[in-house]
Amino acid sequence: MRRFVKCNKVIFASFVVSFAIIALYIFSLKKIEWFPYAGEWFNVLFQLSIGFVINFIFYVTQVYIPRQNLTRQANRCIQERIQNVVDKMDDIFRRIVEKYDGKYDKCCITREKLLDVLHKMRVNDRINVVAASRAFPVHLNESSYFTVREWIITRLEFVEHDIDCIFKYYSFFVTPDLMFVLEKILKSPMHKNFARSILQSPGDLSFEKCDEDIFFSPYFDLMKELESLKEQYQ
Repeated sequence: MRRFVKCNKVIFASFVVSFAIIALYIFSLKKIEWFPYAGEWFNVLFQLSIGFVINFIFYVTQVYIPRQNLTRQANRCIQERIQNVVDKMDDIFRRIVEKYDGKYDKCCITREKLLDVLHKMRVNDRINVVAASRAFPVHLNESSYFTVREWIITRLEFVEHDIDCIFKYYSFFVTPDLMFVLEKILKSPMHKNFARSILQSPGDLSFEKCDEDIFFSPYFDLMKELESLKEQYQ
């Protein structure tokens, strides 16, 4: 009720006024007119108020309530999609930090740690995740595991797919804040430069001479910003 009043202040105020006019008209039927033709004017207002109340009830039952139900369902789906995007982004940091630092705690990640991990990282190193397409039921060997290069690229592809689904299926329910953050993610150096350019280069790349982290730290900040927006869709 509070949400309805907050979002429909003018409509609700008009309903209250119309209801009051109807009540006053019924109460004053047996009263003496306050001034000549007051009854006729009051009758016109009464008829208009009756029409508005009927339309108000129709709007609430046939438009507002179904739209709210649809919005709740869409919000649950968007919230799941946001969580999927956050999980895929987090997967990048979790596996790489575990590979080169030994322990991953999202709450304790700093720019300095991410820069240090970037310095240690080599894209052909293997991480502790088996690639399903290269897994054998009897024996696993080194080639069965993702390389750092493959892991980052596949996670970023999943992120792009889920963001595309949000825009494709729920664009009507996406807030400007969420749209802005999702666009920043897609246009970030991780997607535009790291995945599509740098990681496509052959050879075992090293980033130990990088003075600044323009990839991991900004992307990690975007992940946290997106995670905070999920609360809007509860």
